[in-house]
Amino acid sequence: MANKKGKAVVKDGSAIKLTLSSAARSAVVSAYSTALDTQEFSGSLLTTVCKTAAKFMRGKPMPVDDARAIASDLAIKRKWSAESAGARKSEVVTVLSVYQQLPDAVEKLADSGAATYFMALALARKLRDGKKLGAAIKEVREGTGGSSKANPVGRLASALFALFQATRGDKRKAVVRIARIAKDDLGAEFRGDAGKVF
Repeated sequence: MANKKGKAVVKDGSAIKLTLSSAARSAVVSAYSTALDTQEFSGSLLTTVCKTAAKFMRGKPMPVDDARAIASDLAIKRKWSAESAGARKSEVVTVLSVYQQLPDAVEKLADSGAATYFMALALARKLRDGKKLGAAIKEVREGTGGSSKANPVGRLASALFALFQATRGDKRKAVVRIARIAKDDLGAEFRGDAGKVF
């Protein structure tokens, strides 16, 4: 995979150049993994990841190769299945691509109401795509019912996806069954990565 610093060889045999040391990448992977292990699924968890990245990047943009290497290392550490690894690694790369902006953005999102982990991810995507902060927050809010409090069915959808990510085996199958009932009987909407799962 990757050496301590410098060139790394990926599956297809091509070389990529990494900026961060192995220790720095490990620290970011550890922070991200800890955030995913936490029971409280708030947007502030991603702030911790961003602050860890900032410690090593010192204000410079995160190189795509480093973000991808971190995402791959995290996938291995978390034992993500092949089916879910692609989408999850994409989330990691997105968060790291806006690590400089995201902590302040999540704080401003929280100032105007709920700031869940999934709302922070949506905000990261909008920032990555070049949206101005105010417009990005407005669009994220509208995606959760347009109010400062997500509606109960929306909160249920978010909670089910969080539970899906945190479980394996029979428990995960039970979460999928419940999510299908919520979708069919309650009209729950699963967007983004959750839409791919449910």
